[in-house]
Parts: sequence; C-alpha cells; structure tokens
Amino acid sequence: MGYHLLQSAASKFTEHLVVEAGVNTEGTFKCELPEELLAVLRQGLGIGEGFDEDMPDSRNLEVSGCLLAWMVVFDLFIGAVGTGL
Repeated sequence: MGYHLLQSAASKFTEHLVVEAGVNTEGTFKCELPEELLAVLRQGLGIGEGFDEDMPDSRNLEVSGCLLAWMVVFDLFIGAVGTGL
C-alpha cells in the first residue's frame, strides 16, 4: 500500500519537474531526485546478499526497501520522456 502512495507522489513530482523545465527560459533549472530517496538508494546492501526466504525478516525488509526505492526512481521517468529531463 505504501508503494502505491510513493508511486502517486512520484507521478506528481515528475509532473512538477516537467512544468518547471517547460517554463524555465533561462536554462537554470536543475533536476534532482529528492534527498530522502537518494539516501535510501545509497544504503549499501552486502555484495552477493539478496532476498532469501531463509534470511531474517529484517534483512528481507532491507532488500525489499531498496528494490522499492529503485522502482520509485524508475517511476519518475514515466511521463517525462521527450521533455528534456
């Protein structure tokens, strides 16, 4: 359920960026991902360690969270094609 909320927020964020880029006549617009999202993406997962049903729940939640963060990043590109973002 939380991912659907993030997906909706990503859609609105992309819409905002498209409008900002479109009205920027000075060429000074800088497109950046939200810092909170970048912090989740920067969290390191151990090399060779992935999702495993035998792992502790906390590790599986960590891996799932990282994968969901990447899905949100990719969702940001939906609707942004051809806008120069």
